[in-house]
Amino acid sequence: MKFTRLAPLAAMLLSGVATVQSAVVYDSLSNLSLLFPALESSTNPVGTFGNRYLGGALNLANFTPGDALSGINLRMINQSGAAILAAPTRLNVWLWNSVPLTSGGLAFSNQVGSPGAPTAVFNLGNVTLATNSSIPVAVSFPTPVALNPTSGNVVGITLNYEVFLDGFWQSVSSVNSGALGGGSQAAPLIGSNAIGASPNFGFFRSVNTGTDSTGNFSTSSVRNIGVNSGLPIMLVTVPEPGTASLAIGAAALVFVRRRRNS
Repeated sequence: MKFTRLAPLAAMLLSGVATVQSAVVYDSLSNLSLLFPALESSTNPVGTFGNRYLGGALNLANFTPGDALSGINLRMINQSGAAILAAPTRLNVWLWNSVPLTSGGLAFSNQVGSPGAPTAVFNLGNVTLATNSSIPVAVSFPTPVALNPTSGNVVGITLNYEVFLDGFWQSVSSVNSGALGGGSQAAPLIGSNAIGASPNFGFFRSVNTGTDSTGNFSTSSVRNIGVNSGLPIMLVTVPEPGTASLAIGAAALVFVRRRRNS
């Protein structure tokens, strides 16, 4: 076979690799109508864990088990009552393959990565953030993290910001990724919320328990703040390594055959 006939096929295969390299698998950020601080309904005394950790159970779309999470887009919101002034800041992320949501138990299990530590820690540099304001945050994993949910395509995620203040890293009450819900808030553009039922979905927020400061939550720590409550977040994946490898291999065979026939 002449190369002129093979070239279009090779180009198609290679372009196919490019088109499947990334996919948005969850998006409740692009249609965000109002950002809330996800405050606990009761006053959180100093030293408690209120409003520092937020979590969600996300039903992913455009996803095949084994696909790897490559990036996260979200927000950082400050409603602590004090401005953050050029302070080193980091984002801690826990990912979970199992979301049992058993009443009276823990929200998540089967953590991705080493138990007891975040799945990933992202240094955001020096952040300045006035009170009652928010900024966009976009992070990429140095190495994409494979997800293998045990029930459908539902995964758990926990988000926590830490700021370097007074000589040590600390979480600050009401400095978090914020929450959405109520009013004209629409359902996620891609994927869906697995906590609750339409339209009264929910999310997890840390309250005054040690459990909620470990990246996990008690199932009693769920909260709803109106229609389509949840986390404003976008998740991007790359396909399972074998998918791209097969396409690249096919393209390579085309060029090998061309060389043999030339």
